[in-house]
Amino acid sequence: MAKTAWGIELGTSSIKAVRLTEDRGTVTLDTISIVSLNDYGLAGGASVADATSAALAAFRVANGIKRGEPVYVSIKGQNTLGRIISLPPVSDEKVRETIENEAKSQVPIPLDQAVWDYQTIDDPTAVDERKVNLYAAKKQAVEEIVDACEAAGLEITGIQVAPLGIYNYIKFELDEGVSSCCVAIDIGAENTDLVVIDGQKTYVRVVPVAGNDITKALKARFKLSDDDAEKLKRRAAKSKDAAAVFEAMKPPLKEMVGEIYRAVGFYKSQNESANINQLVMMGNGSKLINIQKFFEQQLQYKVHKVETPARLQLSRSVDPAEVQDNIQSLTVAIGLGLEALGVAGLNTINLMPRERLEAREKAKLKVPMIAAGAMMFVGGLVALVLGVGAAGGKEEKIAPATKAEADVSAATGAVALAQQNEENELRARSFKNLALGRVGMVKYTVPGTQGEPAREETRYFELPVRMLPGLVARAVDTAIAEYAESSKDDRVLRINNPGEGSGNAAMVLKPTLYETALVPLQAPAAGEAANPEAPRYFTAKRELRYEASLGAMVQLASQQASAVDRAAEVLVGGRDGNGGLVAQKLAAALLAELKASNQLEGLSEQVIKEIKWENLTIKVLSDVTPGNTALLLGAGIPGKPFVLDTLGDRTKLDKRFFAPFRVQVTLKLDAIEPPPPPADASNQ
Repeated sequence: MAKTAWGIELGTSSIKAVRLTEDRGTVTLDTISIVSLNDYGLAGGASVADATSAALAAFRVANGIKRGEPVYVSIKGQNTLGRIISLPPVSDEKVRETIENEAKSQVPIPLDQAVWDYQTIDDPTAVDERKVNLYAAKKQAVEEIVDACEAAGLEITGIQVAPLGIYNYIKFELDEGVSSCCVAIDIGAENTDLVVIDGQKTYVRVVPVAGNDITKALKARFKLSDDDAEKLKRRAAKSKDAAAVFEAMKPPLKEMVGEIYRAVGFYKSQNESANINQLVMMGNGSKLINIQKFFEQQLQYKVHKVETPARLQLSRSVDPAEVQDNIQSLTVAIGLGLEALGVAGLNTINLMPRERLEAREKAKLKVPMIAAGAMMFVGGLVALVLGVGAAGGKEEKIAPATKAEADVSAATGAVALAQQNEENELRARSFKNLALGRVGMVKYTVPGTQGEPAREETRYFELPVRMLPGLVARAVDTAIAEYAESSKDDRVLRINNPGEGSGNAAMVLKPTLYETALVPLQAPAAGEAANPEAPRYFTAKRELRYEASLGAMVQLASQQASAVDRAAEVLVGGRDGNGGLVAQKLAAALLAELKASNQLEGLSEQVIKEIKWENLTIKVLSDVTPGNTALLLGAGIPGKPFVLDTLGDRTKLDKRFFAPFRVQVTLKLDAIEPPPPPADASNQ
C-alpha cells in the first residue's frame, strides 16, 4: 500500500515543503510548496514565529493535511549540537541509558532542559565499543517549533536537524562513491549549513558566511542599493561585466572556502581514517556564476552541484521546470520527507519531545463518541449473528444479518460524510480568516410579525485584508487634500520629516498579525472547558496602520501648536477625536465596499448610520520640537514631487515657520468567527 509523508523546512523568510509518496520501493515527488513569510505579516513587523504559524495554517488548509499524516519539520543547525560518542559494547536495550550518562559530560545543556536523540553507527573498525551520532537541542527551541505548528493546526510527527535533511537527500539521491564520504554545503541567505558525511558518521557546522555577504560585497564594490546588488548577484552570468562581478564576489567566497577547510580539518583530526575529497553544493547560492569551478580550484576537491533528481520520480502533477528551478533549495525538505516515509539507510534523528509523542499516542486510544457508537453497533451485529447461529436455522440467520449489515454500511457512510463535512467546514473557516478581516458591526431591532415580539440582531461586516491598505490610504489622502484646499487659516503641505518618530509622507504598512488562535468548531457549553481534541480552525487578528506627515506654515514659532490644534479639529475632531473629515471619508469608503459586496442588504438608512467601526483609531500627533529644522517639503497634496529645503533658508518659506504633525490611522481587523447562537437556542 502506498505511503505518503510531508517534509517541511522552516526558514526565517519562507517555508519550503514537499509531499512524497512511496509505493513498492519507488518514491515520487507529488507536491512542491514554497511560501514567503512576507505574505503573512513578516514584512509588516510580525515575528517569525507568528508569520510561520499563519503561513503553515494556510499551507495546511490549502493542501488538506489531516491529523495523523507523517509530517517532519526542520530545526536550524545553529540551534542544535552534535557529537560522535563512543560507548561500551552494551546491548540495544541499554544504549539510551548509557548515552544518558555520557550526555551529562558531552552536552553543555542540563538534560532536563534539552531534547536529544541518537543513532547507532555501523562501524566495522570499532573494537569493543559502540559509536553513536548524538544530537541535542534546547527544549525551549524545540517547544517553540511545536507550538508554532500546533497554532497552525499542523500535527507534526518529527523534528530533524536541517543539515541532516541534506544528509538524507545525498544518501538517497547520489551514488555511493559520493554519498559515502563527502562534505556538503547548503548556501543560504544568512548562513551556510555544512555537514561532513563519513559513512554513517556525521559532523554538522553552521558557517557564518552566505549569500547576504556576497550581496554586501557587490553593494560596496559597485555602490548599489541592497535590491540592485541582489539582482546583480542573481543575474551576474548575463551581465556585460560578468568577470568584474565575480571578482567582487571572491572575498566572501574565499572566506567560505577557509571555513570549509577548518571544518573538514577538525573532523579529520578526530577521525584520522576519513578520506574527504568531494564537495556537494546546494542552496540558491550554488547557482552563482563560476562558483563550482572556483571551489574546485580552491579546495582541490571534486565538486558536485545538486541537479534534477535521478532516483526521485516526479508525479504528473509536478512541473519538471519548477523542480529544476528550485531543487537546490528543496533538498532539506525532501530529506525530511524521505525520513518521514521510513526509507531505509537514512539518518533517523527525531528531536520531537518524547512526552509529546507519548501524550499523542494516549489521545489516540480515546475513541470519539461517534466512532464508539459505530463500534458498539458492529459489536451488536457480531453478537446478533453468533446468537442466531446458536438458536435458529439458516433463513433465521441470514435475514437479520443482512439487515444489520446494511445498517452498518449506512452508518459508516453517515460517519464518513459527517467527517468530510466537518473537514470542509474547518477549511472554509480557516480560508475565510486568511482572506478576510472583521471591520465593523451594528446592533438593531427587527420588528415582530404575526404577533411575534421584536428581536435584537447583530450584523458583522467583513472585507478582504489585501484591499484595505489602499482603501485607507486613498480615504485619508482625500481628506487631507480637501482640508488643504479649503483651509483659510493655514497653508498645509505634505512633508517628509526625517526627525525621530515621524512617518514618511505616505506610509502604508501591510496588515500585521498580532494574534492567532485555533478555535473549536463547536463552542463548549457554558461552564465547560473546551475539549483539547475537538476539531479546530485557524483565526487571525491583524492591525493596519497608515500615517501621513503634514506641515502647517505659520508666521511665528509660538503659533505652531495652535496650527496643529486647528488641523486636528478639522481632520479628526481634536487631537484624539476619532472623527472629523478623515473619519467621514473612511466611513464612506468602507460603506461603499460593504454595499458593493451586498453586506448592507436589508438594512435601513438609519441602521447603516449606526454602524460602529469599533477598532478604528484616528489621531493627530504633533512633531513640533525645538530645533527641528531639516524638512523635505512637498509643493502640494498628494503626489507632488518632494524638494529638499531647511528652515535655515527663510527666503523659500516666505519667512514662515513650519508646524509638522502626522495623521495616524490604525484599523484592527478582528477574526472571523460565527455569531453566537440565539439566547434561547442554548436552553432547548
